[in-house]
Amino acid sequence: QRLFEHYIPLPPENAPRGAVGVPRVLNMYENYPLWFTLLTELGFRVELSAPSNKALYGLGLSTIPSQTVCYPAKLAHGHIIDLIQRRVKHIFYPCIPLEIQDFSSQDNHYNCPVVGGYPELLRNNIDVLRASGVQLDCPFLPLDQELLLPRLRELSLFADISETEMRRALRLAFEEQRQFKTDMREAGEAALRLIQDKGLQGVILAGHPYHVDPEVHHGIPDLITATGLAVLTEDSVAHLMPDPGRLRVVDQWTYHARLYRAAAYAAGTEQIALVQLVSFGCGLDAVTADQVEEILAVGDRLYTQIKIDEGANLGAARIRVRSLLATMRERRLRMGGARPALPGLTPSADAAVPPSGAPRPDSTEPGAPGLDTAPHPEVRAALGAPEDVFKGTPSFTEAMRATHTILIPQMSPLHFQFLPPLLTACGYKAELLPTVSRAAVELGLRHVNNDVCYPAITVIGQLLHAVQSGRYDPNRIALIISQTGGGCRATNYIGFLRKALADCGLTQIPILSFNMAGLDHNPGFKVNWSLMRRAIMLCFYGDVIMRLLYRVRPYEMEPGSALRLAGEWAERAKLSVAEGSLSSCYRNIRRMIRDFDALPLRDIPRKPRVGLVGEILLKFHPDANNAAVEVIEAEGGEAVMPDLLDFFLYGFYDDVFRYRNLGGKRRQAVISNLVLHFVLALRLPLRDMLRRSKRFEPPLSFRKLRGQVNGIISLGHQTGEGWLLTAEMMELLNSGVPNILCMQPFGCLPNHITGKGVLKELKRRYPDANIAAVDYDPGASEVNQINRIKLMMAVAKQTHAERGAAGADIRTASRSA
Repeated sequence: QRLFEHYIPLPPENAPRGAVGVPRVLNMYENYPLWFTLLTELGFRVELSAPSNKALYGLGLSTIPSQTVCYPAKLAHGHIIDLIQRRVKHIFYPCIPLEIQDFSSQDNHYNCPVVGGYPELLRNNIDVLRASGVQLDCPFLPLDQELLLPRLRELSLFADISETEMRRALRLAFEEQRQFKTDMREAGEAALRLIQDKGLQGVILAGHPYHVDPEVHHGIPDLITATGLAVLTEDSVAHLMPDPGRLRVVDQWTYHARLYRAAAYAAGTEQIALVQLVSFGCGLDAVTADQVEEILAVGDRLYTQIKIDEGANLGAARIRVRSLLATMRERRLRMGGARPALPGLTPSADAAVPPSGAPRPDSTEPGAPGLDTAPHPEVRAALGAPEDVFKGTPSFTEAMRATHTILIPQMSPLHFQFLPPLLTACGYKAELLPTVSRAAVELGLRHVNNDVCYPAITVIGQLLHAVQSGRYDPNRIALIISQTGGGCRATNYIGFLRKALADCGLTQIPILSFNMAGLDHNPGFKVNWSLMRRAIMLCFYGDVIMRLLYRVRPYEMEPGSALRLAGEWAERAKLSVAEGSLSSCYRNIRRMIRDFDALPLRDIPRKPRVGLVGEILLKFHPDANNAAVEVIEAEGGEAVMPDLLDFFLYGFYDDVFRYRNLGGKRRQAVISNLVLHFVLALRLPLRDMLRRSKRFEPPLSFRKLRGQVNGIISLGHQTGEGWLLTAEMMELLNSGVPNILCMQPFGCLPNHITGKGVLKELKRRYPDANIAAVDYDPGASEVNQINRIKLMMAVAKQTHAERGAAGADIRTASRSA
């Protein structure tokens, strides 16, 4: 009631700028007060879509490109169509990748990748938008009052609005957003006071803001209140525990920051329990669920999770609620009728008196008499001080460089073979782990939340398998894992690994984080120029070997000759990486290209080319993608793989875009921009060598690569592979590669949008495109995955035969622009 019904739209006669549609979906459950106030103050009548229901869901069902996305996202399609049917000419639904930060102790304040970028997916998949002429405005915007001003005035919807008028409207909008949050907190405090004064018990029903949608929660709040328990939301109490203490995970998402703090509050109370609502397919809650359970365990509290999707059968939910209720009643009996003071509340006169000498909370929250934002002392003592962040494993020290061997998980055999000589040359002992076995994957499944993505299970399983193999002294090894530092859950792989080591009793093993975001500092591991120079060489060598090998292997005169030549050059490249000389790198690559140009090939027509794109590990790791390249070649195709280096360039450019458009840090943007242009300058000789070759094509310039996505998606998609995934598919299509295998882990949130979410638009622009999206996870059938690739190859070969292979001879075929 305080969210949507509280706001009354202007009558049509009082709205000089007409009506603007706003869908009742996803982050509008968080930011609707801000956007409603802004639009209303600017003279628009806000047309809100109808409440969610099954009929509305059915309106958009045929436009949903990914059936594994969460139900709240699926509902958004019906809401957009509902607004179109209301005959609005404009729909305002911005992409918000960064939410307003609630607590200073948060590590970051990202939105879920689906919440942050789904509006562009809607624009690309709802055909009636184009047919009806309705404009869906979905720019990437920062939730910052000053930064929003120029960004909003760039939109055609606000083109005639003066700076003064916009500034006033923004001020009122942000004031209303703050008031909304204040009202929610005051409502929570009032409910807690009632629970304490009446001797009741309550449940914090925690989830994402849109879980308050009755069509999403399916009446679970009513189910709980029917048992006599009071229900509170996590955002109504989280402010009473502004620092949750030790966290194993990176506290990177705003919605979940409230969840952790609400759990910490519940952990210190006798009267309050917590139930977490999780939407099926929500990858982020694979991270949060374990952490919330650990927080509650500190206070010996039961963790209850209820998974929800479009099905409305509450049988399982009833069982879980009854179990929780029985536990709470048992705890109440042990209390003997006492009413201990709730954290943050001054106890009533008839409540149990705290022990003598126990500190009482002071009233420090303005406008909230008797309430306190400081944590309850006993809970704070149990959860740990803010600086006492949970690590579970020691730091990698300078002394360990001489005593510990760093185990490296495999990701891309053609690239990662250069990592051991790279790290050895920088003063470390290192060993690259071999291929990933099924036993390693099973070990990952045993120790990692099974709702997390396949790459996490693969990488962590491989590391655990090596540690437990008996080949290494656990007191003399360290593990290394990458952290993206962005909104993807890959930033939290390191947290999963820490938990797995703790479960196995191996907390003495240090974990190194390889990242460029300043996360998880280890004094004995430094990313300096010596390491970075060799890392650039690693990418150069790996990308060129991959490009040359995949180009000629399907046509080699002598079977195995291409792979043998690649192996010979890889050995020379390892010595070059250890040496660290860029000039030797250029010399070797020039000679390598010359040797591959001279490799004897069969005089046969060129085969259908197939591009491989997707999540970075699945794309490059043959054990993870079930040897997709070999399958394509066995089926009569030629594999084309975009470069690994582009992924790192994409990461550097994201800092620049974030600073220019989303309020990112200037210093980080300057550094990243310098690194970006420096690496691009170093890459120029390689592109020139490939351009001058007889058989090979250079990678597209990074500037042109970015430009590939214009009109399809924004460069604001920076989670996971983000806009790069779409750009790579466009690059392939524009360079004569109509067949594409798009590989993603089951439930990969970013790839819902920039992978599956753009396929409809790509096929509209390129009617002959043959694109297959294949999901991978440990439970998926390998036979089904391979059959999907074979089916794509059958279509590719048929189309190729019908059209003929223009410039079919590989030795003379013209290069793509």
